[in-house]
Amino acid sequence: MSTNIDHKTITEETAKQLVHLLKEVPRDTVQKSYDLAKKPVYHIQKNQVVAGIFGSTGLIIFALGVENFISSIPELSSPLVDIGLGLFLLIISGLFLKKLF
Repeated sequence: MSTNIDHKTITEETAKQLVHLLKEVPRDTVQKSYDLAKKPVYHIQKNQVVAGIFGSTGLIIFALGVENFISSIPELSSPLVDIGLGLFLLIISGLFLKKLF
């Protein structure tokens, strides 16, 4: 029960339908949709509390990922290596902050 379907023809027909649909949509509708899509992003950017929550959550998830990665390497999973790596990162971040200010 195999059917002979020409996938190239179906893809080309779908692409033609999409181009036709996009040509029919007025420009002001596209601009309104674009503006509505940007609105939540601008709202989050203006709200410092929400931006802080997102930033803190991202930093925590990143730190957990680094911790899980390091714990999977047997040579790096000792407490002394963790302390040394933490001090190294603190020194590097301090040097970066010193250059910024």
